[in-house]
Amino acid sequence: MDYMALAGAGMSLAGGITGAMGSQSGGAATAEGARRKAQAEAAAARFNAAQFEFTADIADRDRVIAGQQTMADVYDINRKNVAQIGQIRAAYGWSGLSMEGSPLDIIEASAIEQDLDIRKTLYTGEVVAAGLQDRANQARAQASLLRYTADNAIFAGDFAASGAGTAANFSSAAALLGGVGGAFKSFTPALPRA
Repeated sequence: MDYMALAGAGMSLAGGITGAMGSQSGGAATAEGARRKAQAEAAAARFNAAQFEFTADIADRDRVIAGQQTMADVYDINRKNVAQIGQIRAAYGWSGLSMEGSPLDIIEASAIEQDLDIRKTLYTGEVVAAGLQDRANQARAQASLLRYTADNAIFAGDFAASGAGTAANFSSAAALLGGVGGAFKSFTPALPRA
């Protein structure tokens, strides 16, 4: 028995096994790194999505407050308008004028202007509410996109980890085959050169 060939075969097999173990270890580290990176990216995207949801909730709250403020303003305008028309009528009555002709026209013009003030206040409130609703909708759309990004990051991390595992398996198989091939070669006599 040729001890040198046996030693060479053993060394080749040991080298193949060591190489295979190194490939598996490297593949596991690469896979773990890919998963951790994906989890960090997903966590950041989910955090940002939560921030956008919070912004949307604030915009919704502000929209409700703007609507309530608009209605309070309309109530105040109506109260002042009624008081103002009453003062005009009282002044005309005090002065002895009848409520026909010019005094009636003045009261009617005042009422029309007061109605326009109310409509303007309502319109301004609607514009503010619509702007806040748009802000809420945009924030929710951004949050949805970020949640999709988080899910995609996890999927990409799992895919990369799977690829690293597959690559490690191929690398391990190649190292083992190389070791077996080296061991086999140790026992095969060299062919004469031509």
